[in-house]
Amino acid sequence: MPDYTNQIRKNKNRGYQQLRVWNDAIDFYKRTSTVFKKFPYELKRIASQAIASADSVHRNIAEGYCRRSIREYIQFLYIALGSLGESVSGFQACRQAEQISYWEFCQLLDKKCRASRAGYDGWLRYAKQYKWIKDE
Repeated sequence: MPDYTNQIRKNKNRGYQQLRVWNDAIDFYKRTSTVFKKFPYELKRIASQAIASADSVHRNIAEGYCRRSIREYIQFLYIALGSLGESVSGFQACRQAEQISYWEFCQLLDKKCRASRAGYDGWLRYAKQYKWIKDE
């Protein structure tokens, strides 16, 4: 009987942790949490929604990666990109209402833009090149 005790357990479904876009999404979530956890009690619903939309980004990348097909993965990337859009809209509203500072706003957008440009656009171009998804 083979001895499996010395073998490192490998799970291919954890490969998303090596993706730059997933790591950028985690950074985006951490920064969003840091900014919005300071919100006063009256604004906790807004803070909770901002944190939830940022949290959704990395979760959708991971879920899509663990799916069985490239097509499903790309669909989850689109969902994650939608969550980024939701986050940015909320950041803009909070900035205009002077609930976050200009500096916080710029820091949050920098994380969003880096995550978006680095991963989603690249993956979507790659998928379109190989006809996994149609050009829009």
